[in-house]
Amino acid sequence: MRVLTKKVALLGDWATGKTSLIRRFVLNMFDDSYIQTIGTKVSKKTVKFYDQDEPVVVNLLIWDLLGQKEYHRIHREAYRGVDGAILVCDLTRKETLGSLAQYWYPSLIDVAGKVPVIVAGNKADLKDNLVLGIEEIKRETRDLGLSDGMCYLTSAKTGQNVEQVFHLMAECTAMLDETIELMEELGRIAACPETNAALNTIEDVADYLIVDFVRGIGNTDRGMDLVRMGFRECGLTLKNLRKEKLNLLVDFLYKKEIECGIAEETASANRKRREQLIAGLKG
Repeated sequence: MRVLTKKVALLGDWATGKTSLIRRFVLNMFDDSYIQTIGTKVSKKTVKFYDQDEPVVVNLLIWDLLGQKEYHRIHREAYRGVDGAILVCDLTRKETLGSLAQYWYPSLIDVAGKVPVIVAGNKADLKDNLVLGIEEIKRETRDLGLSDGMCYLTSAKTGQNVEQVFHLMAECTAMLDETIELMEELGRIAACPETNAALNTIEDVADYLIVDFVRGIGNTDRGMDLVRMGFRECGLTLKNLRKEKLNLLVDFLYKKEIECGIAEETASANRKRREQLIAGLKG
């Protein structure tokens, strides 16, 4: 029996239903309220199948990425070590399909290379509001070199094709000739992302702060959990970023770095550098 662990990312614009698809697959539950993902969130589920009579067990680590394209550093960080991706668009919002070709797929392959990709046109249950169909999805993604057979209409509400999409992804990643390492050891990556890139907007700075903190912690799951905790405690949301709230977050992250064993001198330097970035913002 082969036992594999594979990292799969769900990519797409905000409110396309990525979190709901994962919830339907992992927990067989659906909630129609919109829950915004902050940073990344990881869920786990095991898929079993047979390959020429040999049982194969794939432990899927399913990464749910926030859908705001402004947070490109977080996205690129999450793409590291990805074995496959499910690109999700909203069948009631045509622009979300264009985003897959214009941003999500190019940014993915730029970091992860050519990995198996499935396209899910989600919210197929909203029949009175549909503006996209399977043929339009196939035409759009065909230009990316993706196969028609890797495009599905899904519904997190009814469960339509949800199991099929995740099981197919598990099989595709398992069939790769060479298993990509699940995650790079973050401790070997430079302690903070590139600072020569422009940080002109408050979204740029928030994006940088999150990745900078997570890399310093050296554990993505733990780091993102702490970031989400910080957002809640500081009254922050991705749609309502304010400089004073970001400064509260910086102070929160400083305390958590010390709790996680980072030297106070290093944590203090991190806090000062982050505060300077916020102070440099106009307005």
